[in-house]
Amino acid sequence: QIRRAALSDNVTVAEGTLRKSETESKRYYEIARRSISEIDAALVVSNDLAYLNNYTITIPGKTMVKYFGMLTGMIQSKVS
Repeated sequence: QIRRAALSDNVTVAEGTLRKSETESKRYYEIARRSISEIDAALVVSNDLAYLNNYTITIPGKTMVKYFGMLTGMIQSKVS
C-alpha cells in the first residue's frame, strides 16, 4: 500500500506539471497531497502494529512534511 501510494504521488505530480490549465494542475497536486497523507497513515499504523521492527519513522515523517509543504506551495501558486 505504501509503495503504491508513493509511486502514485510521484506520477500524479508529474502529470500535474504537464497540464495546461492551472485548475487542472492544482487538482493533480491536491491528489498528490492525499497520497502523502495515505503514506503517513500507513506508516503510523504499521509502526503501531510493530510491523516496522523498530524502524524509526522520524526521517520519512520529516520528508513527508517537507514534500507536503512543497505541494501546498505549488497549489497556492495556482490559486486564481
